[in-house]
Amino acid sequence: MGPFDAAYGDRRGPRRALTPDERLAALASKQLGVVSAAQLYELGFTRQAVHRRVRKGRLHRLHTGVYAVGHLSLKPPAGQLAAVLACGSDALLSHDSAVALWGLVRTYTGPIHVTAPRARKPRAGLVVHRSRLIHPDDRAVSQGVPVTSVARTLVDFADVAGPARLARAVDQAEILRLFDLGQIERTLERLPNRPGRGALARVLAAYVPDAAFTRSRGERDFLRLCRDNGLPAPQANLWIHEQELDFFWADAALGIELDGEPWHRTTRAFHEDRSRDRVLATYGIQVNRVTQQDLRRPAALARELKAIRARRLAMLH
Repeated sequence: MGPFDAAYGDRRGPRRALTPDERLAALASKQLGVVSAAQLYELGFTRQAVHRRVRKGRLHRLHTGVYAVGHLSLKPPAGQLAAVLACGSDALLSHDSAVALWGLVRTYTGPIHVTAPRARKPRAGLVVHRSRLIHPDDRAVSQGVPVTSVARTLVDFADVAGPARLARAVDQAEILRLFDLGQIERTLERLPNRPGRGALARVLAAYVPDAAFTRSRGERDFLRLCRDNGLPAPQANLWIHEQELDFFWADAALGIELDGEPWHRTTRAFHEDRSRDRVLATYGIQVNRVTQQDLRRPAALARELKAIRARRLAMLH
């Protein structure tokens, strides 16, 4: 506020309240040009006002209770968003349509699939799936459209896709760094009776190069490597500065993390692992990562770790 305003008050006066049409324009710009009747009523429109705008061509009906604002030249995701809005505020794009939205298939031209927690009347051009079990982790947003998470999408897709299409979708999820085996397995735990469970399990088996390489197996292999190659036994499975480490040599402030594929190849795990490494680095702790392939060449790995330990000890003592 300048000197004039301080002396005489702000001559601009109070800000003008937006009209319902202005609020509608703002909402439509955030929702790909699509709104629901429920949202229109919340903005202050009456049923008569909605019908009047439909007659004048300001609103264009896409589904019962869902409208395009101003025109029908909508971008592709708008159709999916309209379908979701038509099925209620808790609905999500799902199955084939979700696979397409996430980019896990090249093209999809069939009906739009939506999953909702409550039964819905049949709607033209839509396939509505009812699911009472929609966990918060199953919800996501992509390109402005509420959609099932990638993990839930693949679990749903396994129910309706053949083995080849399912395998290609999973492969594309890995290419796009959207694949998270842990999330898929947790989703399957919540939905144990899905008909596509077996087909999905067969596809996922290809993403575990060595089924015997569990964390406990990897730990045993690493401890055996230390024992057989003259490395002192490290502490195992401990928390340091609120971060968990698989192994730790306190004298060298050196930590070891076992990266068993595909667990640490997911985007989420990748960032969490690096964040943890940076936190420990602020305390002077160096973390080295050991993969399954590293453990298959124990002599070479032991030589590398001995050299790293020696350098760390020389720096610290």
